[in-house]
Amino acid sequence: MASHSAGNRLRHSRIEILKDEIYCQIIKQLTDNGHQASESRGWELMWLASGCFAPSAVLLREVNLFLRSRKHQLAADCFARLQRTLKKGKRNHPPQQVEVEAIEHMT
Repeated sequence: MASHSAGNRLRHSRIEILKDEIYCQIIKQLTDNGHQASESRGWELMWLASGCFAPSAVLLREVNLFLRSRKHQLAADCFARLQRTLKKGKRNHPPQQVEVEAIEHMT
């Protein structure tokens, strides 16, 4: 029973690391990106990620600061989505096609 619990903690830890890596890669894509199409895709990814799962407590402050410091039209929406995700918890299902299509038309 103890090894099962340790296995669950390890799995949870790996998932948190991957979530943080996703946020770090998106922020990297959005920082000093001279290609508008690539930046737009980055904001689409940030919008989707912020509505699905939050970064770990370790990275949360940095993600919040990043979103609040950007002037892009989606930055405030991503910040609001992330706050809602923190309040309600992660999504159990991936975004639906209509959500993906909606964000594609916003950027």
